[in-house]
Amino acid sequence: MPTRQQLIEMIVHQDSLQGRTYGTRFAFRQKSDLATQTGTLIHDVARLTDDTYTHWTPNAFLSKRTGRYQGKMYGHAEENLKLITTFVVDIDSKHDVNGNLIKPRDFYLLDKTQCAFEPTAVLSTPHGFQVYYVLKTPVYINAQKHSISVAKRVSENLRQYLVAQGFPIDLACNHFGIARTPNSDNIALFTPENTIDFKAWVDWSTKYDGGQKPASMGFQAVKTNIKLISQPWYKLLINAKQIAGTKGQIGRNNAIFTLALANYCSGVAEAQALRVMQVVNGRFADPLTTEEVARTVKSAYSGAYTAPKKSFIKKLVHTYVDPALTDKDLFVGGIWTHFKKDRADRQRSHYAEWIGDLVDFLTENCDADCLSIKLTTAELQDLLGIGRSSLAEVKKALQGHPVLKLTTVRGRFGGVVLSYTDRQALLLLHEKQAQEKHKNATQLALFVVGSATQDEGATMAVNGDVASFYQVEPRAGTMRNSP
Repeated sequence: MPTRQQLIEMIVHQDSLQGRTYGTRFAFRQKSDLATQTGTLIHDVARLTDDTYTHWTPNAFLSKRTGRYQGKMYGHAEENLKLITTFVVDIDSKHDVNGNLIKPRDFYLLDKTQCAFEPTAVLSTPHGFQVYYVLKTPVYINAQKHSISVAKRVSENLRQYLVAQGFPIDLACNHFGIARTPNSDNIALFTPENTIDFKAWVDWSTKYDGGQKPASMGFQAVKTNIKLISQPWYKLLINAKQIAGTKGQIGRNNAIFTLALANYCSGVAEAQALRVMQVVNGRFADPLTTEEVARTVKSAYSGAYTAPKKSFIKKLVHTYVDPALTDKDLFVGGIWTHFKKDRADRQRSHYAEWIGDLVDFLTENCDADCLSIKLTTAELQDLLGIGRSSLAEVKKALQGHPVLKLTTVRGRFGGVVLSYTDRQALLLLHEKQAQEKHKNATQLALFVVGSATQDEGATMAVNGDVASFYQVEPRAGTMRNSP
């Protein structure tokens, strides 16, 4: 069997899904078809047996939610996924972050202690590589879409892991979207024995989340008071009219996403950013659909992205504005990241902060023998200091969380159950919490002793009256007999 046919049959799981529906896949004969959505709806894998398709969706979508409207295909959106068969990572350069040439074999020579899984295939593209990790069995998506959240987190951690290894990953690429179709001249490496069980991926992702911080986004973070929408590059890019979807690897969708992300980092409301992006899209000779612009803006405002990457911005501006523009022409105030206000200075917390509160609470009140704790809904609201509607949003944000699980118990004696999904993650968090407490205690002791040698009046702090020494106001309600 030719290598190409064998790889495609593995990706679509032709053997394991015999006699069952495959769902719908989208295939395109040339890159320009992606912009016009004029490809082919694939319901039978036999139609993928030749090299006529350059791009496709390796994961399948619900047939009842896909089709054509006014000649254009629709339905290849995340919420319409039927089954997930593979993770695809897009490498947008032939060189790593240090300028070294990337070889396909490099993806098999990574640190096995951090990620023991090797790819099933590596495809060579005109500008980089696409790495396929085929699952041993497909993941079916239920009505609650829980599997999508879990798989998306696995995919995100896989990308962050590869970023940490020095590969220039396209982090803005859709996790389950369009990829290069394996064909006779782009398969650089193929190892059919490398298929991984989804549960093994989830176990790895959970440990990766609990054991280390997210990897660097690949650029230095320097705080600046200048909003991104006031940067010169933003003004140049937002007025560019010749942005297309057919040139290289970057185009209209990338530009809309980058501009929308700049609005998000600058504190612009999502609704306002959407209106601006619709105006920008209307200037293009071949604009995106209204729905696609809305999806792109929503993705930029999802909170999953820190800030636009400098190299990505330069690629857009040099392609569609002026290739002679320098950093001095485009950027003011250095390189940035998104710095949110201190929590105490904001009217409301971010969902991630509320979830962090729950993780801290559970870590302090659980041990290896008891991974859960039950609360009433009122107690949970008091714990987080939020209302019922915000609590509903927190519950939604927790869906697919790799470490923490929140279960609603209905009935007279109902409430919510907070629990850890992984005992090892709890032990790691206990260890981290102990290290933080030791570090803080050491810093406090050094500060107190150092101050006491300079001011005899500070002796009271050594005797334990730390609140008086620091002039700290106790929180309301914590001292019942205070005047």
